[in-house]
Amino acid sequence: MASTSKVALITGGAAGIGYAVAAMLATKGWLVNIVDIDQEKGVVAASIGATFYKADVRDYHSLRNAFDDTMKRHSRLDFVFANAGITDPRNFYEAQTSTLPPEPSLALLDINLKGAVTCTYLAQYYFRLCKQGSQLADFDPTLVIMSSIAGLEVYSPIPLYTAAKHGLVAFARAIATPFKESDGIRVSCICPGPVFTEKRKPSDADRLDMVPMETVCNVVSELISPGGGFGRCLRVLSTGISDV
Repeated sequence: MASTSKVALITGGAAGIGYAVAAMLATKGWLVNIVDIDQEKGVVAASIGATFYKADVRDYHSLRNAFDDTMKRHSRLDFVFANAGITDPRNFYEAQTSTLPPEPSLALLDINLKGAVTCTYLAQYYFRLCKQGSQLADFDPTLVIMSSIAGLEVYSPIPLYTAAKHGLVAFARAIATPFKESDGIRVSCICPGPVFTEKRKPSDADRLDMVPMETVCNVVSELISPGGGFGRCLRVLSTGISDV
């Protein structure tokens, strides 16, 4: 029997924006499922009453198992937040001194772009599964993809990150109408500027361009609300929020 509470699955949900959204939903009575590669941070899930799944978005089977177990436990899935991502720790332009250049690391593209695509692929399947024979009057499946301001502007110092985030914006826009028309799935993406998370230095809190975490949570809350629309791409800056 399907749960009477709404169910969310959040990748990269053990810290940062993912955890903030998870905590917000938990306070509203949602059944939250956190997917993250960091097993040690799984304790934060228990602190908000969420279920934790150790999974790598680059590993299809571990991610699929998290989706599958969530569906088996609750018999419904209402919201998926494709949020997992990393920053670019390397200098792409660094000169290579070896005779032959070493193979470049494309982990950032695998996690930020391919991971979100895989998450979307699974979300579509399980949303459809939930919809089949469903008697849920309040079923309104929603997928939100986390991009970045780097998905709307060009940041030359971090070209791989910029490429991944641009790809997410284009991907979300490409699937929004087909998902809505075929299965009633509402897709949108968020493009925030720098957000003040626990990874930031304390001095960053005074930066005028920092986006408060509460602002991002409010945007997610709006997108999953019945009147949140679909196919939206929201630029979220300290100076305001706007549809792109």
